[in-house]
Amino acid sequence: MNSFEVRKLRLRQMISTNLYIIVVLSLFTAAIVELQPTRLQALSAVVTFIATICFLNWLEFKGIDLRPFSWAKRLVSYEKEKLGPEWYKHKSSELYSRAILIPLLSLQLLFDNRNEPFLPNGLDPFYWLTLAVAIILVVNLHLFFRNRKIDRLSTAELQGYTKKEFGISLVMGLVMFFVVASFIIFFLTL
Repeated sequence: MNSFEVRKLRLRQMISTNLYIIVVLSLFTAAIVELQPTRLQALSAVVTFIATICFLNWLEFKGIDLRPFSWAKRLVSYEKEKLGPEWYKHKSSELYSRAILIPLLSLQLLFDNRNEPFLPNGLDPFYWLTLAVAIILVVNLHLFFRNRKIDRLSTAELQGYTKKEFGISLVMGLVMFFVVASFIIFFLTL
């Protein structure tokens, strides 16, 4: 696959990822505003969402590709070929890290006040906009640097890539946690 075609596929990947984030955040926001779910209902929905992603990752790991777009299938086969054995390591670490979230969120469901509203009434829309921009920014930065590294290095140079990326993702996840927690504390104390 030549570099022009790879850039075209990466652009489509970036656009579709951003559209997906915007749609999910919009639906989540609309559900919270209109339905006013309890914490149990909201966290159950998040657990179900993560479980679905884990199931789809597991299917992909087993070789079953359910992507509706041919460009996405070509991009996955390119990455699979480029990463070589690291692709399987990457997919399995991705699957395990997401699968860990399910019991953690389930524990939170057990110890939480189930009848309390998920968010207090009258939460400022600026909070949602700031959170959406932060999520889109972090995801785009991660995707940009990940794609640049995969596209520029050879298969031999990409050996050990999964461990490095997992470490970077862990640090970025902690940073994102503190940013989101700071916003929540700041906006809830106003």
